Amino acid sequence: MERQWFDNRAPSVEFEAMANRPFITAANAAELALKSQEARKNNKLLAAADLLDPAAESIEGEKHRKLRLVRVRLQQAKLDSLIEGETDAGKLDRLASAAMRLNEQERQLSNRSLPPTLKAPAPRSKRSPQDYTPE
Repeated sequence: MERQWFDNRAPSVEFEAMANRPFITAANAAELALKSQEARKNNKLLAAADLLDPAAESIEGEKHRKLRLVRVRLQQAKLDSLIEGETDAGKLDRLASAAMRLNEQERQLSNRSLPPTLKAPAPRSKRSPQDYTPE
């Protein structure tokens, strides 16, 4: 193997082994396709997480929260498309309950509080005019 003009190092054994064999064969095509899909999925998740809030601290917990939020939102989109095309009542009920659980996870991950609940006002006690005695 002839060395290139820009390579001032001796070629590594791994590089020579890779150069002497075909990269994609029928035997390893399926495995490489799965690796490629996984890499694309991870790159998509990382890119989407960076778009959410680039100014946020890059601590590990924050990164995990962002990635989880992106995954939940992708799952919500898939569930919405499944719900639109479903006609079976049992499957529709299961999909709706899964959507509710995902909505709750998304709310918590995006740090949104619950909407305020309106409580019925406490009944006022009527006081008789005799209770008002001038002093």
